[in-house]
Amino acid sequence: MSWTGTFKENLKLCYGINKDTIHGTMILHDRETLELLAFMDGKAVTALRTGAVGGLSMKYLAKESADRVGIVGTGVQGWSHLEASIAVRDIKKVFLHNRSLEKLQTFKERIHDEYPGISVEGVDVDTLVESSDIIVTTTTSTSPVLPDLETEAWEGKHIVAVGSYKPAMLELPEKLLQSTKPIFVDTTTALTESGDMIKAKELQGDEARFYTLEDMIQGKQGQVPYTLFKSVGMALFDLVTAKFIYEKSVCNQQ
Repeated sequence: MSWTGTFKENLKLCYGINKDTIHGTMILHDRETLELLAFMDGKAVTALRTGAVGGLSMKYLAKESADRVGIVGTGVQGWSHLEASIAVRDIKKVFLHNRSLEKLQTFKERIHDEYPGISVEGVDVDTLVESSDIIVTTTTSTSPVLPDLETEAWEGKHIVAVGSYKPAMLELPEKLLQSTKPIFVDTTTALTESGDMIKAKELQGDEARFYTLEDMIQGKQGQVPYTLFKSVGMALFDLVTAKFIYEKSVCNQQ
């Protein structure tokens, strides 16, 4: 059983400085006996599995030589996707963009502490897009956070869009949504839940193509100039992740 909620008011000073907007609890039971097995931080579980799914897209869609990652949004999901990119590619440089310079600096210092061999730079979003092989957006924005560039500007890049999990949310620019074929999604519910995917369907009409994780792993897309992966998640992913964490923990104690 899981509960996760989003409280955007946590960003306001009257509710506390720099508090996360997403909180949740995961309760794991034995499916046969209903015995209580574990309480877990739902926020941590969600971050881990979202980063893992995004990392899966990087593994199969990003070019092998990718060594520069750009992250828009320096929160929990930004960190989990940074770790995922490091797990699947030889990342040498990270470009960061965030509205809060204080949060960006904290994120930057954490990278220096945990990955001292990787260089980090805070940049404007145009420089981030131009300089990165892998681009990750992890915001709660209701308007595009990436520049509205022509198709040629995205060539050779892999975009992982993590925000926009509600119809009113948007992270991706119109030209990108109109020209990207196919678009990969972690679950087909993204087509009705995500403002970005709803907009893509409107712009592309009958020409729109959306491929699943299975299609991605099988290499169904063929040769394309750049790739876009949209993640919205689902409770089942959290459950599988929690089960794996629990079983890993039990095995390590034996």
